[in-house]
Amino acid sequence: MELISVGIEGLNKLIGGGIPRRTILLLSGVPGVGKTVFCQQFIYEGLKNGEYGIYLTMDESPEDVKERMKIFGWDVTEYEKKGQLVFIDCYSWRLGELSGSKSRFALSSPTDINQLNRIVIEGQREVQKFSDKGRVVLDSLSTLVMYAGLEPVFKFTQVFAARAKQQNNTGLLVLEEGVHDEKLSNALQYTTDGVIEFRMYEDDSNIKRQLRILRMKFAKHFANWVDFEITDNGITIK
Repeated sequence: MELISVGIEGLNKLIGGGIPRRTILLLSGVPGVGKTVFCQQFIYEGLKNGEYGIYLTMDESPEDVKERMKIFGWDVTEYEKKGQLVFIDCYSWRLGELSGSKSRFALSSPTDINQLNRIVIEGQREVQKFSDKGRVVLDSLSTLVMYAGLEPVFKFTQVFAARAKQQNNTGLLVLEEGVHDEKLSNALQYTTDGVIEFRMYEDDSNIKRQLRILRMKFAKHFANWVDFEITDNGITIK
């Protein structure tokens, strides 16, 4: 089975060389721990390696995502221009600025799961002109659940994951810990191929970050917690 690089120093070794292609992973952890940085690093690594990217952003505009990525040296401007990267804007509707969204793929209402499905399909068709394999990120499912409800989002996630794997994609789904009950987390773990958990703790008045590979199909991995840092170059694991 083909393994793909996560783009995070030290993590590939923990998962036997990389993430198996055509797997969908759930990233779970408290807000601010580094899940979004992980997703952006993952997408950028794929772009560098000739894969396409589809990024569904629920909690900030595509413009803000791109500016934050530049902080770590991940400028995706040219990738987007040549059609290798598509942002699906699931944020601008809340500002009443949908007509002014710079994304060609913008959601008008987070409660309209059918529209979201159509937009994802359209985005997939766009990037497939560039390559036959890619990476997808949905950040975050928690926001989608707040607006659309648990059952519709769970059904959407099943379809989204199945379609992504059929199209030769590897994907990340973000879930905020402490926002939902265990029912949602358990349901999503059932739908996905693996889970990466994140946590923060205080040590000598310093905030420490850790992650662990709780589960991952088709890959050898250690389930122990490991420390990681968010540096100027993104997430690193020593």
